[in-house]
Amino acid sequence: MQDKIKKYLISTNAGGLGNRLKCLISILRISKNLNKKPLLYWPGNLGCKFSELFKNKIPEIRKEELNKINKKNFLILLN
Repeated sequence: MQDKIKKYLISTNAGGLGNRLKCLISILRISKNLNKKPLLYWPGNLGCKFSELFKNKIPEIRKEELNKINKKNFLILLN
């Protein structure tokens, strides 16, 4: 059963730009080492999306998607 469950590492930092980037870089490095899929939840309190600031291929999720994932017991969430 465990191998059917996908695990994610989600960057959810809601601080300033520097703290968000540090958290995201950590998630990317850890997810590569653990073979997990990195996701990004970028709260709107900075006034723009991550994809508006940087060209990237990191999947961004909305609050609704984050809440849906949080309800499952297989989430690895780093903040």
